[in-house]
Amino acid sequence: MVDSMATYFVVNKPEYIVRVTNNNPGFTVLTAAGVQPIVAVGDAHIWVPDASGEWKCYEIPNVLLMPECSAVLYSVRVMRDLFGFKHDFNSKQGSISMPDRPRPLPINDNGSAFAVPIAFSTVARVSGLTLNTDFRNSGSPIRSVSQWDRV
Repeated sequence: MVDSMATYFVVNKPEYIVRVTNNNPGFTVLTAAGVQPIVAVGDAHIWVPDASGEWKCYEIPNVLLMPECSAVLYSVRVMRDLFGFKHDFNSKQGSISMPDRPRPLPINDNGSAFAVPIAFSTVARVSGLTLNTDFRNSGSPIRSVSQWDRV
């Protein structure tokens, strides 16, 4: 799920974090479901496609592990600040423009949430790797993270 106001990425599975930087952060986050503990902070390697099917790996620091979170939260702020992504939520077909990527990534709006396909490496990868796949033939190019949860 794309959270336009999320300060950090939030994951609910420890295998999405490839390097733990704090295994006892000692803080909580107030959510709609109440106060939730953050059990670890670390780095994640996420893969983001563009509309042509090219996937690229990005290393994300300060990812919060919140096992009680029902969805993985993508931080617009982090991707803008670290990688220069531009997120357009206001057009009829929202999209994410990414520097040095041939085509923007469409944002799926189901009426209650924005979503984009991302995948997580479960072991450390070299950031900046690319992988070409044609996900257009797999049905909808927009998939939830639960459907793309491992590379």
